[in-house]
Amino acid sequence: MKKKDFFAIINEFFKDTEYSWNHDDWVYLIEQMKDAGYKVNEPELGAILEREREDHFKKIEEKGKKSEDENVRKISKELETREKQLDKKEVSMKKKGKELDKREAELDTEKELMKKTDEILSLKKQELVHLDKSLMEHSLTLEKKELDLQGYERQLSLYREDILTKEMEIVKEKRDLEILRSEIMKREKAYDDLVKNLKERLDDLKMNSEKISVMEKNTIKKIEKIEKRIVEEENKIEKESIKPKEKEKKKVVKKTASKKTPTKKIIQKKKVSKKKAVSKKEVKTKAEKTKKDADKKPSVNKKVAKKKTIPKKSSIKKVSSKIVKKK
Repeated sequence: MKKKDFFAIINEFFKDTEYSWNHDDWVYLIEQMKDAGYKVNEPELGAILEREREDHFKKIEEKGKKSEDENVRKISKELETREKQLDKKEVSMKKKGKELDKREAELDTEKELMKKTDEILSLKKQELVHLDKSLMEHSLTLEKKELDLQGYERQLSLYREDILTKEMEIVKEKRDLEILRSEIMKREKAYDDLVKNLKERLDDLKMNSEKISVMEKNTIKKIEKIEKRIVEEENKIEKESIKPKEKEKKKVVKKTASKKTPTKKIIQKKKVSKKKAVSKKEVKTKAEKTKKDADKKPSVNKKVAKKKTIPKKSSIKKVSSKIVKKK
């Protein structure tokens, strides 16, 4: 901002006051000088203004003497009016002075308030400094936590990848399990079919075993009847053979009474050996026949036949031995 000229301020003051000022005008002029940045020496400035006013009025008086009386009268009237105006201005300036005093008091109170606010602001500044420090510490901790979070996010990404791979493996295992279930269902169906077939075969085996048992009972009865007949025939043959032997013995005893020979024993041994050889051949032939018959039957019936044909062989041996004895 440019400073106003010192003389320009004074000329404006003279124009505004028309060389007739009061205390308020004087105070206003000093404030203007201070606002313009001039250092004011109030007594010197007052003396200068008074000189200028005296010079001004002297000039007016000189002009008035030279001019006509009418002009002087007009000027005197103007001066009177100006004096009246100045009186009014003085009253108004007094009012303004009172208002200014009030404003000064208000300004003083505002200054005190400003001081208090400055103190409060200084305290708050200190608090803000502490808060800034705490915020810096918190920011450092937050940065550390952010780094930790980044590490956790990386770990989570790895865990997600592992979970996805495991889910893929689980899906594959589920598919394999479904395939296995389908195969198990098929095998269960096949097993059920096998069980049904086995049950049917077992039923057939039971029927065949019952038939075989009936056949065995019938054969046993027939063999018993044959054995009874054989026993009866043997008894008859023994009775018939005893009579001629006794006659021969008597004759031999008469001829060989003095000589004792073991011919009878030798003959009996030869007969027994011949009978044994014949019985063995017959037994072999019958066993071969039974094996051939058993081979023609199914595999399941073979076991039953082997278990239940053992008593048949023993009975056949007995019958064959008895037949050999008869011969």
